[in-house]
Amino acid sequence: MPFSDKDIIELRKNLNTLNLLDTIAYRFSKPYKDIGKLLRIYLLIQGEKIEELFMRDVINLAKKRISY
Repeated sequence: MPFSDKDIIELRKNLNTLNLLDTIAYRFSKPYKDIGKLLRIYLLIQGEKIEELFMRDVINLAKKRISY
């Protein structure tokens, strides 16, 4: 469900909600970074050149390599 401008203003006023959203964002970003590192290692082992790829490109490339 998309948030309206009014919804975002109300969320920012509530410190508990803001802390909860911050916690959720942090808990998502940590595994995302770790999975990204694992995918990059996997692709390097497979001989792919991934030094300058964005994360979405790394994910797409890994998906192609892993798909049967």
